[in-house]
Amino acid sequence: AAEIADDGESPATESSETGSAAVSRNESAGKSEEASPATGAAPQAGTVAASASPDTRPGANSHKTDSPASCSRSRKPFVLSRGDSVLFIGDSLMHDLAPAAARELKARGIKSVNASKSGTGLRTETGREWKKNVSDIMKSDSSIRLVVVMIGANDPVGFFEGKTVVKFGSDKWREFYRAATAEIYALAGRHGASVMWYSLPAMKSRKYDAKAKVLSGLFSEEAEKQGGIMIPADVISPGGSYAAFLSDHGTMKQVRKDDGIHFTMF
Repeated sequence: AAEIADDGESPATESSETGSAAVSRNESAGKSEEASPATGAAPQAGTVAASASPDTRPGANSHKTDSPASCSRSRKPFVLSRGDSVLFIGDSLMHDLAPAAARELKARGIKSVNASKSGTGLRTETGREWKKNVSDIMKSDSSIRLVVVMIGANDPVGFFEGKTVVKFGSDKWREFYRAATAEIYALAGRHGASVMWYSLPAMKSRKYDAKAKVLSGLFSEEAEKQGGIMIPADVISPGGSYAAFLSDHGTMKQVRKDDGIHFTMF
């Protein structure tokens, strides 16, 4: 289906990425008892506690927000054990995030599969291919216990349904995206896996950011309904505001690329 970029706002693309369609596997490594930067929890040796607890990366806990996108903070941690696997799915935002998260998991003996794909979305043709690929991966790997999702950079647009324009934010648009989100929970559930969903980070463009927040609010509502773990946007966007640089022990580091959308490799 053709996509419509409402009000002249284009979906996120990053043509400089390479190898985004590839599926990479990271094998088990040594033990660790340190708190995972991705979870803020202190797991036992060989385990990782995945929850919506505040993040421990620099600047991540400098504030607290109660936006619609920051739900499930009271949820009990989901514990991964040595030998379990994590599946990363999403668009170019997850493609940026997954390698760093995979390194943290590998240090704790947790395997991971990166099935993120640049340029995809919950409605695009590539999105349908991507979901089939994810289903095939989960069928072939019974060790996957957690599916981590970050997607939506290419979705703040309207679309055609036949000859009818479905406008961004309309009831019909929301109905489609709720169903598409629920489909991912159902896919994970069929294979006995839980879901951790990242809100979209704050975007540099105010118009684009407002649309991203609509999507994140919808994802948050579905997480509450489905019993998922929702990670709020303030993990990378202190105060819910866009920040290209964050402090790392007094040293400012660029965490967002110059396009105002994607992540650097930190």
